[in-house]
Amino acid sequence: MKAAAFALSLFLAFPTLAQTTTETPKPTPAEQKKKVEETKKKVEEAKEKADEASRQAAKAQKELDEATKKDDSFPEKVTLEIEDIDDSTAGPFIDKIEEIKKGGTTKELWIRIHSFGGVIDSGEKMIDAIENAGIPTVCVADHKAMSMAFYILQACDRRLMTKRTVLMIHEPAGGARGNATQMGMIADYLTKTHRAILEMAARKMDLSVDQIIAKAGPTAWFLTWQEAVDHKAVDGTVDSREIPPTLKVEAKMDFLRMLFGFKSCMDKNGEMTCKENPRPGVSDPKFYIQEQR
Repeated sequence: MKAAAFALSLFLAFPTLAQTTTETPKPTPAEQKKKVEETKKKVEEAKEKADEASRQAAKAQKELDEATKKDDSFPEKVTLEIEDIDDSTAGPFIDKIEEIKKGGTTKELWIRIHSFGGVIDSGEKMIDAIENAGIPTVCVADHKAMSMAFYILQACDRRLMTKRTVLMIHEPAGGARGNATQMGMIADYLTKTHRAILEMAARKMDLSVDQIIAKAGPTAWFLTWQEAVDHKAVDGTVDSREIPPTLKVEAKMDFLRMLFGFKSCMDKNGEMTCKENPRPGVSDPKFYIQEQR
């Protein structure tokens, strides 16, 4: 009886011991709504953090790409070299200037000129490329800048020469064929071409076109560094060791020119691209003009 009474007293004192399970109370609609809002907020915060991390990763990748590009690109000062002036060199020279422009890291383009001259048309294309480089240009005549090379020297923003250099100006020359009228037309074209290309030089020198022609005479006018400075054919002199590192420009080889001394007229498809003019003297007379030198 005493044991039964003791057990009954425990049951009355601790009623929860008699329950083996309890039910979790269901949240009210207000609590459930609040919980949904909190969960949505956490999802939004997590998404925002993910987006921010993605933006940071993209930014870091861009910085890495730019750094890599700068490492592989051109230096702030770079030099291209001009020796032969013809179709085999003009194209690669122009292409290299375009590469330098796209690189966006070069602040000053130097051009070392070491040339007897060359083809007028090719030289004019090189001049156009220099004038449209989009960055400051410095031309340096080293050893020699003669004929068409002299006019290329005049294309740069700054014109320099080493003291070991000789410049030379003369009339354009070239081969021609045809009757007397056609030959006369070619002579007239050469004379007027000479005046036209001298206009660029005269604009920077202290001489007029007629004065330069008078000095060159029927042969040529050679200038030392002192004469070039005196007549403003250059802006000053420079030591050759101050010329920035030179990038090599590979010429496009023309094997017919190498073997026989004339330009190939066959394109990559085997088509003739410079057929003889059926009416000589009617179209552009420069068809006959081969070289400036």
